[in-house]
Amino acid sequence: MAVANTDAATIAGLAPRPTLRPVPALLYWRTRRALAQRELAELVGVDITTVQRLERGAAARLATVRKLAQALEVEPSALMDPPPAT
Repeated sequence: MAVANTDAATIAGLAPRPTLRPVPALLYWRTRRALAQRELAELVGVDITTVQRLERGAAARLATVRKLAQALEVEPSALMDPPPAT
């Protein structure tokens, strides 16, 4: 069985990994919309542990940020900026 060649040309042709970004305002917007973590997770199609991790500061893929923003009816930038002062 041959081993795949991983020369620079092959590696250069690979698509870049999705960018990960923190979503510091997720908790703010979720509670503002009166959604439980489980409800938001179901709307977005992720596990509740994903929402929990993101609210604790873990980074999310941009595609996930877009889905969260759509579910929360905000622009993606609203999730990635610091939450509004309360």
